[in-house]
Amino acid sequence: MNKHTALQVDLAEKRLTLSRDFDAPPAAVFAAWTDPAALAAWWGPHGFRTEVRACDVRPGGAFHVVMVDGEGRQYPVVATFAEVSPPHRLVIIEDCASMGEEWTRQVAPGIVAAGGRVECVWTVDFQDLGGRTRLLLDFSCPTAAMRDSLVEIGMVEGWGECFEKLDRLLAAH
Repeated sequence: MNKHTALQVDLAEKRLTLSRDFDAPPAAVFAAWTDPAALAAWWGPHGFRTEVRACDVRPGGAFHVVMVDGEGRQYPVVATFAEVSPPHRLVIIEDCASMGEEWTRQVAPGIVAAGGRVECVWTVDFQDLGGRTRLLLDFSCPTAAMRDSLVEIGMVEGWGECFEKLDRLLAAH
């Protein structure tokens, strides 16, 4: 089984999809995404700690985590759950304003100029592989520039490290 994180980029649809297989059933992987203590244990790349400030797992509920690097710099993720279908799917809408005004102006200037919110929609599918799970994490971005910028700043590598930590957490339970 391939434990590596695979990346697909759909240029026409302004999206990218990460895929990873886990040796745990979908209910366990879903729970690791929705339990604050589990989230704090695996969210964020190696060398980061994560503070879970909100994880209200229901449509309209808040999702807010802050990754903190070894030097104390904070990287917040502020979002809202749009769909919660245990143990099969989560849809999360990220408010990309937490990425900083300069970055959002660069990757979505038209949206920012019009006074709109810059949002990225994550669809997390937990596919049952007979006691194992294939996790598909799809990011739909409002612009190709945003999608490309996320790849350039290391999102794929960062998620790969998160998934390594998630894999260890699932193996321990």
